[in-house]
Amino acid sequence: MPTARPFLGFLFATGGLLMGQDGTRLLEGRVVDVLGDPIPAATVQLVANGRPPRTATTDGEGVYRLRAPTSGALLLVSARGKVTERLAWRGIATPNVRNLVLEDAAVLRGRVTNALGERVAQALVVAAANTASATTMTDADGR
Repeated sequence: MPTARPFLGFLFATGGLLMGQDGTRLLEGRVVDVLGDPIPAATVQLVANGRPPRTATTDGEGVYRLRAPTSGALLLVSARGKVTERLAWRGIATPNVRNLVLEDAAVLRGRVTNALGERVAQALVVAAANTASATTMTDADGR
């Protein structure tokens, strides 16, 4: 009867399942609203190093998956009626799971005037809240 020999070895975790042959890493997460409900059909776009953006769409549970470069990129997450979220993806130092909460968006309307009450054309208007912001320019009527 053969005798059992103990197995002695090492297992190296290199992130083989996460690291792609093309120097990318699997990035995944879930996109929800402020109540924690999933946001299906949200667009997740990864912009990096002047390359064409990589885009994924969330499924019915708000889950997305896409490949991100290990060197870093910008992650843009948007959905209809929600504020677009911008997150830095810093490559290997950033966790590969990024869960996001998208807040409801709003439309702001108004007119920019100077101290004399005159309408100001081509004024830069910036709306900011928390980490989100939006910019626009006024038209010839100051709107």
